[in-house]
Amino acid sequence: EKKKNTEKKTDKFKIMQKMVRLANDLREEIQKNNLDSFGEILHENWELKKRMAGGISDPQINKWYETGLKNGAIGGKILGAGGGGFLIFYAPEEKHDRIVDALPELRPIKFEFEYQGSKIIFIH
Repeated sequence: EKKKNTEKKTDKFKIMQKMVRLANDLREEIQKNNLDSFGEILHENWELKKRMAGGISDPQINKWYETGLKNGAIGGKILGAGGGGFLIFYAPEEKHDRIVDALPELRPIKFEFEYQGSKIIFIH
């Protein structure tokens, strides 16, 4: 559905163009080490992505996301596809425990930037 929506010169196409601009903005902000902008851009992208097609999110994911924001996250989004994946938040370090405590049904996984780019770390 999302692919079909972006093939036309529609509002969805314009949303995709905004998302591309945000990706460029994100790269620039990371290069400047402005990580708070990272969270803000993630949030804006997530709000746009949900407008692209049905099924991008659901009420439970929306509840978790809002809970993360209410407990100190600056932004976040869903990563992955096909009914599995991760809910990623960006928050100041002093807010991490509060977010984890507010979302006991989710398992926290530490995240770090990899400056050398993508790497294969496991082959099954």
